[in-house]
Amino acid sequence: MKKKIVLTLALLLMLLAFFAACAPTQNSGDTQGSSSAPSGSTSDGDAYDPQEDPLAQPYLELMQYYDDCATPGNVETLTYTVEMYAVEEKEGEAPGTRFEEKKLYVYLPYGYTAEKQYDILYLLHGSNETTDYWFYSQKAVSSFYRKVVGASNAIEINYTKNVLDNLIAEGKCDPFIVVTPSYNAATVDEKAYGSTLEETQFWLTTFEKELREDIIPLVESRYSTYAAGDTSEAGLKASRAHRAIAGFSKGGRYTSGYAMNNMLDVFSSFGCFHGCEDISKESIAKALADNPGCGFDFFYLGSGDADVSHAKALKAMHEMVLSDLSEVFTEGGNYTFYNKPKGGHFYDSALLDLYHFVQRVYSAA
Repeated sequence: MKKKIVLTLALLLMLLAFFAACAPTQNSGDTQGSSSAPSGSTSDGDAYDPQEDPLAQPYLELMQYYDDCATPGNVETLTYTVEMYAVEEKEGEAPGTRFEEKKLYVYLPYGYTAEKQYDILYLLHGSNETTDYWFYSQKAVSSFYRKVVGASNAIEINYTKNVLDNLIAEGKCDPFIVVTPSYNAATVDEKAYGSTLEETQFWLTTFEKELREDIIPLVESRYSTYAAGDTSEAGLKASRAHRAIAGFSKGGRYTSGYAMNNMLDVFSSFGCFHGCEDISKESIAKALADNPGCGFDFFYLGSGDADVSHAKALKAMHEMVLSDLSEVFTEGGNYTFYNKPKGGHFYDSALLDLYHFVQRVYSAA
């Protein structure tokens, strides 16, 4: 009898131990009902490795140029007094009514000397930004970029100068000058007359005058470019093969919609990073007809599938270029469409476009 009781008790203890082992446990830090994976892991618990992700490779390649360079270039600030063409037009005022002081930045490559001539790039910012955008502002990045670098929270970066320094130092590009002006006024807010695309368009329509008559003469009479100090209409046309213009977002809209159509006598290469304005077979034909002997040396169009506001228009532009402008632009030749499957409307995508654009335009090969 005692033996049976002992056996029964032992069996009960074994059953209790079995059920206790199978019961769910909860750590003090867990959230009840949560099934999300830890930060940096996939939903099945595997850690994300950007080295194994083909979509991350362009960003990892770019990051190799983030370190401070042993032979850094220099960024100088130029201030200038300029007529407020856009505001005068908006207010219906006579020319010569308003003036203001503005600034721009000039990147000079390591070893810059007045004894040598340099190619030059005019690089524009986007909406709600200033001339600080490319070299001084810390900018937000996309969620995919954060995933690649393992950042769970929002981060801001600016590596423009380091990327240029290192590309030149490694011989990926010949040394070149970069100018970052602004199409906006310094003393009147960009949205002073409205915030819609149409209401802010006038800043772009009047910028050509400032670019031609104030900015380019200011810069290229001071620094050693292929214009050799001759910033007359004839001088700029003669040196256009060594001059490019590009921009992000609204700056890309100016590049395609205005510079490509109206300034082919000044620029030969054009870059639109996540922004474009309509060009057409007719507008390009007119630009070529108005500027005999001037062609499009290179046209770069950068896009990204995650750029929900601009991807559709950029891809439509790409299709139009292939179908209607095949006699002017050859993909893989003087035309590149670079689409980033995870690219959004952020600085990391703009920098990646700049990285590719300058290597094509200023290739040391």
